[in-house]
Amino acid sequence: MESSLPGFAAGQGTRFFKELNVTLEISKVGAIALLVLVFAALAYDLKVRKIPNVVTFPAIIFGLGYNAFEGGLDGFLFGLYGFLAGAGVFFIPFLVGWVGGGDLKLLGAIGAIGGTAFVLNTVVFTALWGGVMALILIFYKKRFDVLKRFVFGLKLLIITGGNIGAVIPDRSELEQKPLVLPYGLAIYLGTLTAFFVKLNLPW
Repeated sequence: MESSLPGFAAGQGTRFFKELNVTLEISKVGAIALLVLVFAALAYDLKVRKIPNVVTFPAIIFGLGYNAFEGGLDGFLFGLYGFLAGAGVFFIPFLVGWVGGGDLKLLGAIGAIGGTAFVLNTVVFTALWGGVMALILIFYKKRFDVLKRFVFGLKLLIITGGNIGAVIPDRSELEQKPLVLPYGLAIYLGTLTAFFVKLNLPW
């Protein structure tokens, strides 16, 4: 029996999944779900600086269920691979404290709905928007110490070959108030950009 996935021609699902390849095309239902998801996440992030489970968990369940309904086992795998890709990309940044758990689950939810290729493109655009936002915030708040520490860290990384654990930083710089960036906004903008800009990347 041939399966049909959002954005797939009938019968192409199994072949695509066997090749661990997916499509950037998303159904209208999936697109609407993604827009509602990232808007709700943005609203929470701007208001309470947190993306709660009440936003991400239902979206993950919906993404897996909807894609399974549309494409059977192939559809379920489409959503599952997307979830693992989205959450996996943010797993290391989450462990080191660069992003919150809500951001990780939000990317997983985006992947569960839109699939691997869409969420990975979203990650690329999210990183770009995050960099732009960080620079704007640094110059707006005149926090050039952040740039100074970033450049210093890169130099140490190169000089020590990645072994910078023994280097003791200046305590005064560690006590600087951190620069808070609402990363939900970067994910929101990255998702919207991924709708309109299709990158020809090797995934």
